[in-house]
Amino acid sequence: MAQTDITDIQESQNADYLEELTLEVQQIWPGFHHKILGKLGEGGCGRTLKILWTLSRKPAVLKYLLSAASAAQINNPEAKFNNLSHKSWKLLLEQEASVLWAFREFDAAVTPLELHSSYVAFVMEFVPGGTLQLNLHSNLDWREKVTRMLPVIELLAAMQEDGLYHRDIALDNLFLTADGQLKLGDFGLVHDIDKPIVQLIGCGKPGYLHPDIQNLRKPIRGQFLRNDLQDVYALCICLMGWIKNVEPNAQKSRNWLREGVPTLTHALDPFLFPTTPYDDFSEGIGSFSYLHEVLTKVAKPEGRGVIKTSGNSTPSRVSPIHETYSSMQIQMKQMRASRFDHIVSSNSVISGAPVLAWIDHPDLSLQFGFVPESIVRELSQADPAWPEAPLVPRHPFPDNEHIAGSITWDQAMFLAAFFNLHLPSPQQARVLPLPGGAQTQIWTNHAADQSDLRYTLVENTPTIAEKNEFRGNANPYRICCLIRPFSS
Repeated sequence: MAQTDITDIQESQNADYLEELTLEVQQIWPGFHHKILGKLGEGGCGRTLKILWTLSRKPAVLKYLLSAASAAQINNPEAKFNNLSHKSWKLLLEQEASVLWAFREFDAAVTPLELHSSYVAFVMEFVPGGTLQLNLHSNLDWREKVTRMLPVIELLAAMQEDGLYHRDIALDNLFLTADGQLKLGDFGLVHDIDKPIVQLIGCGKPGYLHPDIQNLRKPIRGQFLRNDLQDVYALCICLMGWIKNVEPNAQKSRNWLREGVPTLTHALDPFLFPTTPYDDFSEGIGSFSYLHEVLTKVAKPEGRGVIKTSGNSTPSRVSPIHETYSSMQIQMKQMRASRFDHIVSSNSVISGAPVLAWIDHPDLSLQFGFVPESIVRELSQADPAWPEAPLVPRHPFPDNEHIAGSITWDQAMFLAAFFNLHLPSPQQARVLPLPGGAQTQIWTNHAADQSDLRYTLVENTPTIAEKNEFRGNANPYRICCLIRPFSS
């Protein structure tokens, strides 16, 4: 399914359906704190949603397992869901997130952003240009199209060195960036020849299947399944389909592959019309490095050379899933820490109103203030990245309707970043005089667990209670306190 802009997807999916999706996501990922905009697509095992990612305030994609939303599957991980158990689907999604993370430095790779602590969902980069399948017609010269496909081949060649094969290369899994470059998506069926999760599974789409696919799916005398030949063939089909504005699935024969562009069709003929016996595994027409070499000579792009492979067995760059999760958590904390470096100054005004009424606290050498309802109302209406609380209606603070209530941690953090201010630490929050009665609570900057889902609240009680709550939770007595040094 093509990726559309925010307005298009919100208009096409009504509020009831978005609420249904939100409930499903909350079931899978309690405390999920990003705004859901709508569904992008759905496959045999997973669903993708377009969201606004809190840390970047930009669109992103959430992918989660449909089997994780089924109580029957969770209670019995071995029960079948679309021919595979939930346990197997979970392993495939873990592998997908790990592979994307391992190859994130490649231009053609989609960047993962956040991973569920139980590995049943993850957030990744949103590629705004939509799929190549829906953007076949363009004015680009065929050599330019070959050139733009080369980074994808470089990514696949690097994966091949690690013994990894995509197994679902197609025009609807190639995405266009805003400047027209290509990224390869949907790594959900990646096959690791050294650690296969599912050995025999039907992969590939009609029109992209190798002409000898039935034999390629039959390992002989313990040899590897010939995913090398299938993946290289499918990539060549994508390239030819793009160059000739042809949808491969709609073709009844393969004659179109030999029509027009003689220089290119001659170069790709061994890949598209292979003859037996085949080269050794990942050699010749089963090698992405060799395909890159052939296409580089045909297109002659400036500044892009032939891929040099190591030729030796090297350790895989793919880390275990728990290491991937830890690395992504570190990245998220670094991103959150850097958000205050480039936001508007603290004397900003919204619609002519002062940001806060500051109160001095000499003992802490700071000033503090509580965010008014007018500012939250203005921001929630004007900024599409405002992190709405899932299924929690907006309410002012019951003890002072001028102060905004029903604030989640993400909203408090958004307000702090917007005004280049800070949330208090738990130590600071304990000595701040809070307005209202005993139920008043303010968010602090303290993460209560390693999963980054819970943060510490300080409650206005005689003993100054602390609570650890999901960052997406809210109630009317939960308000936002921001602080700044006296020098501000």
